[in-house]
Amino acid sequence: MGFNDRIVHNGGASTLDMNGVTVGNASAGTTLLMNRVKRGADISARVVATIATATTEFVIDWQGSDDNSTWSDIVAANAPATVIFQTGTANRTAYISAPPGVQSLRFVRASCRITGNDGAAGDTCAIGYNYELDDTV
Repeated sequence: MGFNDRIVHNGGASTLDMNGVTVGNASAGTTLLMNRVKRGADISARVVATIATATTEFVIDWQGSDDNSTWSDIVAANAPATVIFQTGTANRTAYISAPPGVQSLRFVRASCRITGNDGAAGDTCAIGYNYELDDTV
């Protein structure tokens, strides 16, 4: 299998309905099993955010788990400040790089967290993953 054949684009894509999600809470994308990802390969989440409510903000967090049920945020060693991904009535598409800590976990996912104001009708966040398949897959 050639290199380009091993690249997964927007794998496990799901669209999250953020309507009714309250401030401080999140909806998570599908789970990425790290045994499918080549060791040391870059991983990113393709995020497509649509916000219909002017005062709503989305923050994208990476989370990890060893058992696929208990999730914790993954942050860089210097614990950088949270960055708002999208705010106000707008659409945005971007690739969000995974922090280095994902390589040491069995399961990872990106999540979309609400800040500013509760999610409402028309607020959505789509998440898919980009990575290189492990040679054994």
